[in-house]
Amino acid sequence: MVVNREWFYNPISFVDPAVYLGWSLHPLIYRHIFIGAPSGELLPLILPNAVFYSFLPALAANFVIKFLCFFCANVCLFVRACFINTVAG
Repeated sequence: MVVNREWFYNPISFVDPAVYLGWSLHPLIYRHIFIGAPSGELLPLILPNAVFYSFLPALAANFVIKFLCFFCANVCLFVRACFINTVAG
């Protein structure tokens, strides 16, 4: 991240490289375009993103989503290290 920060921010457009940003920004429009999608395994990704993108500006929503993922991962590692006593298997 020190060398290149461009990977951190997705381009905001109707069609994006990964399509997940499009689902997060315009879930109702994409529902009509991709009939039958998303399947159930994508809903935990799309629904929180759609909520954050609807209430926050795009840059702030992107930051909050990535921070929450980082925070949850660290809490899981902390709980595992403290209560299970094995971090690496």
